[in-house]
Amino acid sequence: MGLIIAGVSTFETIAKNYQELYPDQFKKIHRKVKLLYYDRLYGFLHNIDPSLPLHLLECTKHDLGKIVETLILLIKEYEIQEEYTRCAKIKRLLDEIVAF
Repeated sequence: MGLIIAGVSTFETIAKNYQELYPDQFKKIHRKVKLLYYDRLYGFLHNIDPSLPLHLLECTKHDLGKIVETLILLIKEYEIQEEYTRCAKIKRLLDEIVAF
């Protein structure tokens, strides 16, 4: 979970820097790069099984506020892309972590 939280935060920082340095060029590719980056993070998230207490225990070692913020951000992004299967997987994980 820490990798996913850090990954989203890192992407936002990188995107901000590139937006400042190359505003016109980055604007054209921002969405595509973001989706590629988030898809890579989703691959790691997909390996977390919300039905396993050990996985949930490892997830909850991180700040709950950051977990919730990150997972909601991912859900919103995949809703825009109409990737509802991914949204459901992330939402289930979010619900299990909060309930744990």
